[in-house]
Amino acid sequence: MIWQAAKAEAIGGRKEQQDRVELFESRDGSERLLVLADGMGGHSGGAIAADAVVETARSLWRKHILQPLAPEQLLRANWAHVGDSRLYRFRGSDLVGRTLDHSVVQMLVDMGKVDEEEMATHPDQNRLTQSLGGDSDPEPDLESARVEMGDGFVLCSDGLWERVTTDEMLEALGAEVLNVEAKRLVELAADRGGADGDNVTIALARTAADKAEKRRGGGLFGLFSS
Repeated sequence: MIWQAAKAEAIGGRKEQQDRVELFESRDGSERLLVLADGMGGHSGGAIAADAVVETARSLWRKHILQPLAPEQLLRANWAHVGDSRLYRFRGSDLVGRTLDHSVVQMLVDMGKVDEEEMATHPDQNRLTQSLGGDSDPEPDLESARVEMGDGFVLCSDGLWERVTTDEMLEALGAEVLNVEAKRLVELAADRGGADGDNVTIALARTAADKAEKRRGGGLFGLFSS
């Protein structure tokens, strides 16, 4: 089992692209780290903050690849999450879960006062309860799941999930060329967002059979979103 991954971004209706996304891969392709950092809603310094997240991840990844992992770790996907960027997990044709936003609207959904479908257009959608760089240190959600053949992941900023359905995400994961689909989805979301739309950023990843059978087992799959 190996990983296939792709990334893409679009400026949307903003004056500046403040989102950042990066893919890191081990030499044998058995491990990947996907990092996505949303900016600050167009506020000054948002791009600098997002750059800092990616550069910190880059430094940690370089240290990580020098240390071998136990075999059981290579069969798991691990992720950390803060804010309202999201990780969606698909198994085959099914959505098996997503990260829960650290936001006021997510709290309202959890309380049964707002429907899931209303989140993207709710007036309080951008009110976060946790974020990187705030007045207090965040407490990220740390989760993991066992990897199986046919699993797919979508890591995206709110500029994408507010405009694109999970069916469209699944369609992209099933396409032949992920790079093409990643670009198509961000352009679709940016077009739907129009002049008032947010930055749009995505990373796609899926498991695939290794035809050469040079790499055995699965791969540690690390993700971070903010």
